[in-house]
Amino acid sequence: MAGIGIDAAIVDCVRPALKKRVGEAAFWYSGLETFARWKPKRFFVEVEGQDYPATFAAVGKAPHYGGNLAITPRARMDKPEFEICLINSVHRLRYLKLLPFVMFGGVPEGMKGISFLRASKARAFGEGVQAQVDGEIIGRLPMAFSISPHSIEVVVTK
Repeated sequence: MAGIGIDAAIVDCVRPALKKRVGEAAFWYSGLETFARWKPKRFFVEVEGQDYPATFAAVGKAPHYGGNLAITPRARMDKPEFEICLINSVHRLRYLKLLPFVMFGGVPEGMKGISFLRASKARAFGEGVQAQVDGEIIGRLPMAFSISPHSIEVVVTK
């Protein structure tokens, strides 16, 4: 799972000593601390030649991340595509309103200001916006995401 926006800002704020001591709770603590001063920055995500404005993006192959947060609830490991969640709002209150959905089952499709796309590749670009992958900062935009045709096969038993 890759995240651009608030979650990358939170990851960047997590103190390693606190993470070692309290684990996942360090991200929640840093989330409160970060959210109080975070100012959303607009960037763009290009999918299939079209640019989408966003202040947050999650690019995922699995429905959950960060424990049990469902930001890309319809993503599947056995599909050759990402689910991409885009939020385009500079209002922090909008993010607070979405938190219960993310915590308890996932954001439904069709909510105002939120888009879900499916693609095998995407490119994000913008000025000074951080990105994280699996809880680690990987740098600032621009960044490209793609599914390798040489990836491992996942076998799921029923």
